[in-house]
Amino acid sequence: MNPAHIAEFLISQRIIFREHGNNFAIRFCPFCEKPHNNDYTNMNTLNINGTNGLYHCFRCGTKGNWYSFKNNIMLKLYGKSLDELVGGASFNADGLQTPQINAKYDVKLAHNAYLQLEKDIYPDINRYLTTLEEPEFRGIRKETLLAFKVGVGKEKFRNDQEQLSWFDSVWFPLYAPKSKKQIAKEEDARRQGKVEELETSTMNTKDLELVKMKIRAIGKDNKHR
Repeated sequence: MNPAHIAEFLISQRIIFREHGNNFAIRFCPFCEKPHNNDYTNMNTLNINGTNGLYHCFRCGTKGNWYSFKNNIMLKLYGKSLDELVGGASFNADGLQTPQINAKYDVKLAHNAYLQLEKDIYPDINRYLTTLEEPEFRGIRKETLLAFKVGVGKEKFRNDQEQLSWFDSVWFPLYAPKSKKQIAKEEDARRQGKVEELETSTMNTKDLELVKMKIRAIGKDNKHR
């Protein structure tokens, strides 16, 4: 786990925190149901371990791993997890549509899609995701999309005439924990000074790796893609 990724996400969601070494103390736990009333004893009760991403609030008892923290934050902000926001069934009526699962993903393609979102290569797709200019647009902060390594680009789907055509699409990464053997192998490679490729280090973390890509065509006319 990279502590810088934690800080980046907290800042992007305007969550006030303090760093203590590799740990992060959140001023106001976003999951506590009881009001804080600006009481000092109710502040800084949620701690995130910057080494492994585990979090725990000793006031309300909420705890979990880093990815559950991020999804719970999305639930608080939007009423949906990011998986639902970017790739879930709730978009099927007029937004992000039925997924194409690429089991044999290519991390380079995933990284390129991520860069295309970051660098605004497809401005129409970015507007769809990050603004509310039209009723079907999503209005998700770009910082949130980047924190979850979401990407954009063109992907082939069958059109209404059952012909393969290119559609504006969103790439949603699916992660799985690395095996202890894989973690040990990578740590040994780092000790030997072997540098990971840029796209691998960007898309993967110390403990998690990209295993699949969920790809959805966007737009209200693409509900079956």
